[in-house]
Amino acid sequence: ALAILGKIPANFDLEFASLKYPVKWANSFNTVLCQELLRFNTLLSKIRDSMLELGRAVDGLAVMSRELENLSDDIYLAKIPK
Repeated sequence: ALAILGKIPANFDLEFASLKYPVKWANSFNTVLCQELLRFNTLLSKIRDSMLELGRAVDGLAVMSRELENLSDDIYLAKIPK
């Protein structure tokens, strides 16, 4: 879990993206870009939190729930977690 955690990039800076690509009526791409960055940041945060929780469960510092066990199995089998 820690090896995967080290490969996860930092969240995107939404404020910087909004300044560099301002949302304008004439350019809908900027709107879509900002929305997708927000969604991607949510995904990155969820992955990061899951890897931290899995690491704590493996170390015995947290309860290994069914969800974390399934995540561990999927990572071991190189499958996309559900």
